[in-house]
Amino acid sequence: MARLCVLLDAEEFCWDVIPDWERSFSICFATDDFAQVATVGDVWAVVEKRLLERGPLALTTPCTSQRTFYRLRQAMTSLGQARADITPSLDLPSLFPLKARQQQWKQLREESALPLPALHVSATMFGLLWAGATTCLRLLFPQWWMAIAGGLGIACVASSYSFVKMALPAATLGELTSMMVSSHYTALAHSQPNRQEVKSLVLEGLARCGAEKEQLKAYELRDETVLSW
Repeated sequence: MARLCVLLDAEEFCWDVIPDWERSFSICFATDDFAQVATVGDVWAVVEKRLLERGPLALTTPCTSQRTFYRLRQAMTSLGQARADITPSLDLPSLFPLKARQQQWKQLREESALPLPALHVSATMFGLLWAGATTCLRLLFPQWWMAIAGGLGIACVASSYSFVKMALPAATLGELTSMMVSSHYTALAHSQPNRQEVKSLVLEGLARCGAEKEQLKAYELRDETVLSW
């Protein structure tokens, strides 16, 4: 639900959010840039003006994880997940149930256009494949070592088939984001962000400054939302 008016912490905005935007977007604000802002739209206008002065956007290291998380969240939202539930601590196994996991993981990769890590064979599944193959081969070979070696070979071959690759690469969305950034930093850091992506980061910065008892959410902010300090 959109907020008509919100109360923000001026000190946190000045000493935390503004420096964070400067680092993230590689820009610098003047002392009086935000002196006359009255709405969320006014804040965005100031940020956008500085970004346009800078030229092509090239976000730096502090923002890479935020941008990756944002794109994952956008993709999950479009696939039907409630936006308010998508946080770094979101439990991935509960979001991707085993029965539909492969299809949903494929949809997330396509929707986000991100280099998602592939599903893999869990240690438990590999152990079951090895034990099962060894048990069967023991009926054919008198020596245990031959059955064990043969079972290992069969388990390795079976593990290459997609239908047994069901294990998620991370337990939470935050862990997945960190994994992707560490593995594909260059591509993610230098990918061109779109206007909506940058604006979302600005709204999330404003939401951190909420001074009301109830926690402020970024999606509750609109351009016309009035700011009080």
